[in-house]
Amino acid sequence: MLKLSNIFLAFSCILMSCGLYSQSYVVNCPIDFEHIKYWTETSFCEDNFPWVLVFEDEFNQTSLDTSKWNTRYGWKNTDTNDSLLYYTNGENYLFNGNYLRLVTKRERILGQYDWHSPDAIITTIENGKTVSIPNERYFHFTTGMLVSKKTFDRGKYEISVRLPKETTKGWYFHPSFWTYGSPWSEIDMFEYKDGPNKPSMNCHYDNGSGGSNNCSSNFTDHDFDENAFQTWSVVWDKYSLMWYYNGKLKRQTNRLVDLTSGTAMPIFCNDLINRVIYGAQVSSFPKSPGSIIINLGLQKDNKDNIPFGPDDADLPGYMDINYVRYYVRMDCDVILNLTGTSTFFKVGLDKFNVVTGQIINLSSMVIPSDAVLKVFASDEVNLLEGFEIEYGSEVEISITDPCSAMDHSEFDNFPSPNGNENQNDSILLYPNPASKLLNVRFDNFEQERFFFYVISMEGKMLFSQKVIEPETKIDIGPLFKGEILFIIIDSKTKNIYKYPVISE
Repeated sequence: MLKLSNIFLAFSCILMSCGLYSQSYVVNCPIDFEHIKYWTETSFCEDNFPWVLVFEDEFNQTSLDTSKWNTRYGWKNTDTNDSLLYYTNGENYLFNGNYLRLVTKRERILGQYDWHSPDAIITTIENGKTVSIPNERYFHFTTGMLVSKKTFDRGKYEISVRLPKETTKGWYFHPSFWTYGSPWSEIDMFEYKDGPNKPSMNCHYDNGSGGSNNCSSNFTDHDFDENAFQTWSVVWDKYSLMWYYNGKLKRQTNRLVDLTSGTAMPIFCNDLINRVIYGAQVSSFPKSPGSIIINLGLQKDNKDNIPFGPDDADLPGYMDINYVRYYVRMDCDVILNLTGTSTFFKVGLDKFNVVTGQIINLSSMVIPSDAVLKVFASDEVNLLEGFEIEYGSEVEISITDPCSAMDHSEFDNFPSPNGNENQNDSILLYPNPASKLLNVRFDNFEQERFFFYVISMEGKMLFSQKVIEPETKIDIGPLFKGEILFIIIDSKTKNIYKYPVISE
């Protein structure tokens, strides 16, 4: 067994507040009324756990890191069906040691719209009419883009970027920072289509017919400075999606809405803690991991004309990228036992796989070639029998402890019980008293059903864990000496059970 450990944390984190807005604002995105149900949550809000940086590119090298990025879409070389703009295979990049510059310029280039069907005939709209044009044809402009090789899930996405200058004829550039997953699940971190002072922040989602619908938002109080780098970030948590510009919150949309009163109101994470709420999901909330995409596009004017002449002084146009970063929440409390058959975590070849926890045990699992796995634990990581890493995979294991810098809250506001406080005969804790190991057995075990907390009689949170196996062994020796209290929440019955335990 290979064991990586850090000092034991005497107290875990307890998180009692979530959300930045009151519930008075209007839900402005379509609601999926076909999937109305009761919602509840048995753990604390993840959106107060600290961030861990797991992916970044500072672009301080002299060439593109092709282990992280592709230079074009996986299925086409342009944004539109016409002959306006072509994404080259890395030719429109400049590096100066501090940032990457995407370059849009006028040049005539022979290329294909669709990689996969070189002889296809493509239909497009020109001057209001549908026309057919060859897949391989000449394009008028070239530019650059980045597409991450792996897809990314919930977390914080951040970019430091300097946008192109406004042209003498107006705004014809189309810089974007976004994610795209399949089926259609798209987050536009920013998209400047209507000028440098009116960025849009969008969620596109599958409309069930092969296309997408959109839930968009713009803001105009935009302190745009074409000479400075600006920071955009998007936080995608379990129940909310938030856009920030230079550290200021500009938009928030929530995944769930409360339909109890007949008026759709957003549900925040802590609304659900040990409560049952009748509601539905917002249709546009992201449902699948997506690739990170950064591109500098062009757009036509309102008369469908190409904006720049052959000797236009506004070209070339530039978009400078100082860095791209991706963070995940550090789960401060959980002990994870991961195997190749774990239902709640699977290593995907296309995904940037990240797992965090207090103690993480890895066994009976093969990390295949070309897979990426990042493991971050605050206390220890144990590589047990059957854990294998194939040649060509990328595995990083780190001991990091951002949780210790958090405030350890009092346990005064633990949710009041919703139902029976008595002990359940199907849940057994033994031995009691216990000198070191305490066994917790669930005769009616189900995945994602039980969650337990350990608190001292003074109300301090000592430990918390999702129940992922029918029988769990807990080393309570270092936690506390004397009487402690186990609180077990059953998310299926909405009951809370309390078990006093003597730790010797």
